[in-house]
Amino acid sequence: MDSPKIAIFIDTTLSASEFMGFHHRDNSYCELILFYKELSSLGFKIFWNPPPSMTCYEFLFVYNSHVDLLHYSYISSFLVVLETPFYAARIYNPSYWKSFHYIFSWNKDYFSTHKGFSFLPYSVLFSDDHFGISNRKQAIAAIFSSHQFDGINEGYLLRHQVISYFDDNKVDMSFHLYGMGWDSRLYPPALNRYNSLIRRKFPLIYRTLPKSSLPPNYKGKVQSKSTVLQRYCFSFCCENNFNMNDYVTEKIWDSLVSGCIPIYKGPPNVYDYFNDDIFINISRFDSLDNLFSYVVSLSEEEIATYQSNIASFVSGSSGGKFDHHNMLKLFLAKKHIQPKDSWRFL
Repeated sequence: MDSPKIAIFIDTTLSASEFMGFHHRDNSYCELILFYKELSSLGFKIFWNPPPSMTCYEFLFVYNSHVDLLHYSYISSFLVVLETPFYAARIYNPSYWKSFHYIFSWNKDYFSTHKGFSFLPYSVLFSDDHFGISNRKQAIAAIFSSHQFDGINEGYLLRHQVISYFDDNKVDMSFHLYGMGWDSRLYPPALNRYNSLIRRKFPLIYRTLPKSSLPPNYKGKVQSKSTVLQRYCFSFCCENNFNMNDYVTEKIWDSLVSGCIPIYKGPPNVYDYFNDDIFINISRFDSLDNLFSYVVSLSEEEIATYQSNIASFVSGSSGGKFDHHNMLKLFLAKKHIQPKDSWRFL
């Protein structure tokens, strides 16, 4: 029997082997990496971002990307949507997603009318290695890039507000900032909305533009978020958007699986996913003063209780709705190979 052929599409210029090596850390693309490796072990013949051709595939699997399906021949098509409409407007166009047989996404409010919809939240690579409580800094870590507020993603604004808060106030707890792009911000700050565009399109001009000074609390880039977070009691993290139900990404999970207490702002229905005794919900505080006063006031016993609750919650969540095996399980449950005469030819 011939090996089933599957074409996997993702928005990257990296080859499959380069992608697996580059992203094999923390929770980055953990569900896609597992998907690729397990299908290989099951005997699938995988085509990674193939060009249009006469090759006929049993399956087209499109991960957070826009692909012209008319250029390919296939039996079944799958679309995975983990981004928001603000980042992936073309994918959210009904004329695009309605042409797929199956859709896997966290966005139940938008895609649930599709007859092939299945719920798929962001995935987590669970581990039991990160729950040491001792020898952690009584400090707050924050790991995120230097994106400026774009008028849409409220999380960008909140991150910069928190950075400014610790720059401008004497707080009885250290705040340490990590992440990409902080050493390449332009001056004046208004230019940073166009930072990536200028850097990409006009590299010579970009090199001559003045750069902003680094935030006082900046500690550098990281190779592994978990390695950093395992050294801290607290982590400040928030989603890019706060107004969409079920939008929960790796941002809170990076903290939880590292045994670090998240100071977190997420979707309106955040308690559908997380107990209130495993994170500090920013939405419950009417000011940053009150929020960080509460964090500073926590005793060692209260911190240990949070961390114990986190360990129990993460241990109980392994294999649940956030498990990184779920995308593979959904695919294998849906893959009904039809007779050859059902192929959609060019």
